[in-house]
Amino acid sequence: PKAQELLNFLDGKGADGITTKIGASNFNQEDVGKYNPLILALGSPSPEAFVKAARKWHEYSEMFGIKIPVVTSTGAGRGAIALIYNTQRYYDQNNPAVAREFGNLRASKRSPEGKNQLSEAEVIKFIFMHDGVPEDVIYLETESANTMANVVWSYDNFIIKEVIKKHFKDSEKPLKILIVADAFHRFRALLIALAVFRRGDGLEKEDEETKRRRIHSDWQVNAEPFYQPNLKED
Repeated sequence: PKAQELLNFLDGKGADGITTKIGASNFNQEDVGKYNPLILALGSPSPEAFVKAARKWHEYSEMFGIKIPVVTSTGAGRGAIALIYNTQRYYDQNNPAVAREFGNLRASKRSPEGKNQLSEAEVIKFIFMHDGVPEDVIYLETESANTMANVVWSYDNFIIKEVIKKHFKDSEKPLKILIVADAFHRFRALLIALAVFRRGDGLEKEDEETKRRRIHSDWQVNAEPFYQPNLKED
């Protein structure tokens, strides 16, 4: 029960509004014309979160009238093993044909010594594409190894800057970023993203003037808890 209460708190349930007041709202009709929408998918061991986010992508894209770009930033470190295992299990249980395809992808990304070389970002891309998100709107950063690096590298490596120029007619509009997260990672991911985008945390290589120009106080950020395990049942 205590663990479930913690998850409820982290995804904004039963927290007296504390966590929900920190981030922006989810994408909604009032955002259309005001913001450029972007989905940022970070490392997580829960494929269910990415499956649900991919399905919501269609709803959100229809609302904005564009194919919303997706940036997925996370590498092939320790966390990748959990996501790979859980994704294989998810498709084994729900779609055997996709499970076989995913198994082939896993095999193709092993080194001659049998070491995994499949990044979490590539797994997330696989999940999104199998729910109909087109490949040409998905951008990968495959080297970062923790949540801070996930956010910083998606930004520092100019992936988000490239997306803004390529996908939005008015690149001067502020971004509204929806972070894909499960309940456990939501709060941490949101706080880190706000710190990077609005304060420049993690951009140590920049001089102060350059860092100041790269801070976007007008960007809106939310981390939607797309999946929360029910620990009472699990």
